[in-house]
Amino acid sequence: DRRTSLMILSALPGLGPVNIRKLDGKVPGGVERLLDMTAQERHCWCSKRVVEELEHWQNYFNPEKVFSALGKMGADFITFEDDAYPERLRHFGDRPIGLYRCRSDCPVPGRTLAIVGTRKPSAYGRRVTREFATGLSRKGFCIVSGMAEGVDTEAHRSVLEVGGSTLAVLGGGLKRCYPASNRVLMEEIMESGGVWSEFPLWRSADRRSFPQRNRIVAGLS
Repeated sequence: DRRTSLMILSALPGLGPVNIRKLDGKVPGGVERLLDMTAQERHCWCSKRVVEELEHWQNYFNPEKVFSALGKMGADFITFEDDAYPERLRHFGDRPIGLYRCRSDCPVPGRTLAIVGTRKPSAYGRRVTREFATGLSRKGFCIVSGMAEGVDTEAHRSVLEVGGSTLAVLGGGLKRCYPASNRVLMEEIMESGGVWSEFPLWRSADRRSFPQRNRIVAGLS
């Protein structure tokens, strides 16, 4: 179906959300038709690199493995066409084609604020982060952050300690907790505001993925 096709296309390194959206408006029948075309037909729409990736898309996305993992995690994948897709992201030209969500029954709260910062905060930085996170949480805000070391972790933990709501947007896939030391924290956030990612489940975080993650953190807030 179209949802699965969008998951596959989003997993290809050569295609980003902007290109997928452009192709969706140009390819007769929608962008998902690319998966059924011959290599010669694909060359009319895509670069050589993307044509090669489409030829071997199974190397990037295994439907059976992905859907099995989603079921075990209680997670899902929403596309920009779904009602559950965050309204605040819809007006961005580079908005994600879709989002993987762990704890899919939890919509984005109406009042959200992002708290992000350095991975090596000073003692003062940690104290101020805790004060902001707990104070805002007690006022009813959901705190959004990236679950990185330092300020992000401090913000998430502070909210959880006062029973508030916090949402994490990952720089990698839901099956690649980063940093690994935040595994327990990630499980706790799943029971709070949820853990989200636009990346394939087993994608590792890297230098390029963090800025992509940041635009979602900012956009949700």
